[in-house]
Amino acid sequence: MSTERHDSARRRWLGRLLALATLPVLGAWRAALAARPVRAFHAEKLDETIAALAGDALPLTSEKITIGMAELAENGAVVPVKIAVDLPEVREIAILASRNPVPLLASFELGPTTRPFVATRVKLAESCDVCAVVRTANGVYIARKAVRVTVGGCGTIS
Repeated sequence: MSTERHDSARRRWLGRLLALATLPVLGAWRAALAARPVRAFHAEKLDETIAALAGDALPLTSEKITIGMAELAENGAVVPVKIAVDLPEVREIAILASRNPVPLLASFELGPTTRPFVATRVKLAESCDVCAVVRTANGVYIARKAVRVTVGGCGTIS
């Protein structure tokens, strides 16, 4: 009988320890949600989205941002895109599409030692400009690339 009590007490102690161990994880998850660019995701126009991402800074056009993607996308539902940046202290890379209902496609926050490169697949509603907005310690920069979509992401031909 004392063994059962000992096992029960040990289980309760381990359960409390596990609950305490998960608190930092929950705090980090909550902080990550708070840091999301909510205003930019809710913007419906490209200019509003860029303003939400850039804040008070005026984005400068930069040739040090490379948007790697085909100029002709056969299927707008799955368009591969790569963004490489040759600027110091890159903190965030965002990908936007000028003619999508929600222009902000993705936003990546980078650590101080992270190489400024992202690759993903995006959905384009129709032919448009794809923009990369890059936030660094020294300012906000932007690059654009025109992409023609033969079959739109919503099943339309553009």
